[in-house]
Amino acid sequence: MDSRIIIKRESSFYYWSKKYKVEIDDVVIGELANGETIESNISIGSHKICFIPVGVFAKCEKTVNVNITESATTFEIYATLDKLNGKIILKENNPGDKSIIEEYKNDIQSNNGALYTLKGDNGQLYVYENKIEITRKGIFALAFQGLKGTKTIPISEIKSIQVKRAGLMVGYIQFGLGGGIEGQHGVKEANYDENTVTFYRADNEYVQEIKEFIESVMLNKGKMNNPTRPNSNAEELRKYAELLNEGIISKEEFDAKKKQLLGI
Repeated sequence: MDSRIIIKRESSFYYWSKKYKVEIDDVVIGELANGETIESNISIGSHKICFIPVGVFAKCEKTVNVNITESATTFEIYATLDKLNGKIILKENNPGDKSIIEEYKNDIQSNNGALYTLKGDNGQLYVYENKIEITRKGIFALAFQGLKGTKTIPISEIKSIQVKRAGLMVGYIQFGLGGGIEGQHGVKEANYDENTVTFYRADNEYVQEIKEFIESVMLNKGKMNNPTRPNSNAEELRKYAELLNEGIISKEEFDAKKKQLLGI
């Protein structure tokens, strides 16, 4: 049985009129307009996906190698456009399966053992057990932040975390520090704030997970015995997960207990 591949394009104000033909192994499967989705069957094995701007004599702008290792599986790829030059870039929607997009996988390797790695729009965020690091790499980061190195912030110094989910515009995660002055005027100012990383809609849920993790460390600082959660809470959470798997408690009851144990 063939697998399914889903290619989604972010809905964005930038380059909304630009369209791409999508080819799998030199066969056109459809056109990808702003905010649209293409689905296709795909067999086991290695395949080449090509994004070609719709127009006269247009050539493949972005090539992605996909390796399908098992059948009856659905894979998703996010496509969006770089606001600086209108060229296709990719986001992976299956962070648990890094075999889907080899090129993207190689580009988001963790930085020196980071627990979370966010490749944002105006910089990169790395989250560790007791600190975060914000770096500014790439043309867009340079445009808004200039030549800045890596900023390290102990989680113990973070007083608040604000997240604005991405939609038509980029979202942002902003860290409030004691005595600091953070931007208060939305995405435009967030691009310039040194304690803020902006991101695309494909990362909305991932950023929320980062926020919840850091807040749990803030609430439980001094009690952590491992990089994720206190041992006692982790053991109790595992017990509730077993009850959920056995059908003894509902998903809603499990989620409520999880929030209680993690302090979120």
